[in-house]
Amino acid sequence: EKAIELNDRLIPSFVEKANLLQLRGDLEGAQQALNAALERDRNNVLVRGMRAKILALQQRPEDAIQEAQGVLFRMPSNQDAIVALGDAYRTLGRLPAAKAEFLKLLEMRPDYPFY
Repeated sequence: EKAIELNDRLIPSFVEKANLLQLRGDLEGAQQALNAALERDRNNVLVRGMRAKILALQQRPEDAIQEAQGVLFRMPSNQDAIVALGDAYRTLGRLPAAKAEFLKLLEMRPDYPFY
């Protein structure tokens, strides 16, 4: 039980590391940090949402769509997954679908800081 508790406490540090690496432009490092968090809890939808966003930023739209849709099935309000889906659709030229995702996000959070 202590091992499970320790793993649960480690996940936020991996997420923080992923955020910092993403801000520095190290998408591969961010992906590795998120993968380390998922090794501890492979079903964590918050981490999976972030992973979808990183996949979209890495220009891996098909992977981002698959990950984001899985997250949104379990947590429809996950903002990272919505952004990932919008970015992936935009990359694939599916502009009406991308617009729909971004509008959904703006309805939920009008102050969202698009990058």
